[in-house]
Amino acid sequence: TLKLMLVPSPGMLDLSTFMNATSTLSSKVLVIGINPSVKAGKSKTLARLHYWMKEIGADIFSFTNIIHSPGMYKKSDIDYNWIQEACHGYDRVIALGGFVSSALARINISHHILPHPSPLNRNLNSKDYEREQIESARNYIYGTN
Repeated sequence: TLKLMLVPSPGMLDLSTFMNATSTLSSKVLVIGINPSVKAGKSKTLARLHYWMKEIGADIFSFTNIIHSPGMYKKSDIDYNWIQEACHGYDRVIALGGFVSSALARINISHHILPHPSPLNRNLNSKDYEREQIESARNYIYGTN
């Protein structure tokens, strides 16, 4: 069973309380996306992300976004203070796509980049490419790379 823990947006919950609730995890993994989807209901993007995390062996992981609002976005919408605070206490951070990776690099957050899991990402049409990305992330999480 895959368990997802959402890192709350600022003001929703004191982050220290959240971290204490998850402190029993042996390896804390935070996955960071761009922003919430504007679509309600099932998401093929999140379904693919859950599949990847299961394949990687990260049965429990947390998730947050670098931008809090759905829809169109620009670099000035990135909440760098939130990212810095949200990453505190995690052993491994995974960025979904280059946009997120560049935001994390700007504030010196060590991370691994996975391609954005959107069905629109044509690189993921190649199952070999997708398997390579999953293996690379597994190596990052378990310290073999």
